[in-house]
Amino acid sequence: MKKLKIIFLSIAVLVALPFIITSFTTREYFVEVSIVIKKNKSEVFNYIKNLKNKDDYSVRSRLDKKMKIKNKGRDGKVGFISEWISEKRNVGIGEEIILKIENGKSIHYQIKQLAPYHSITDALLEVKKMTDSTTSLVCQHQVYLKYPNNILLLTFDFKNNIEDNLQKELVNIKNILEKK
Repeated sequence: MKKLKIIFLSIAVLVALPFIITSFTTREYFVEVSIVIKKNKSEVFNYIKNLKNKDDYSVRSRLDKKMKIKNKGRDGKVGFISEWISEKRNVGIGEEIILKIENGKSIHYQIKQLAPYHSITDALLEVKKMTDSTTSLVCQHQVYLKYPNNILLLTFDFKNNIEDNLQKELVNIKNILEKK
């Protein structure tokens, strides 16, 4: 009977330990990437302010060409919502909403990942004039993972994965715009 108690307590501790650890683990992180594009600032801004263009450059769209996308509102305007549903686990279910546009300068939006994990990301795309024909495009993501989803930060290099994906998206934007 004593051995059974020890085994039971050991299993209970092993099951509870990850949840205890994640209660003390960070639930947010910040990522920033940038790229220089050989196009003028207004061309770059006019392209990025429309969330529908993400269908052409986002990593998510390239991972699942069959995902279902539903848009609400007027693209390129505050309040526009783009929702996606994918059967692929690495794409999942979520939505993006345009929160604020500083015309010719930046677009602020929020990404809600609803499945397979829950997170909220405050995102910013900002254009900065370098010369008349070159623009710096900066992408910032402040990601908030809800408990116990923050366990992903312990088991997976989540931040570097997001950073790599954002950099790929900026390269895709650069390639699309510079071919025009």
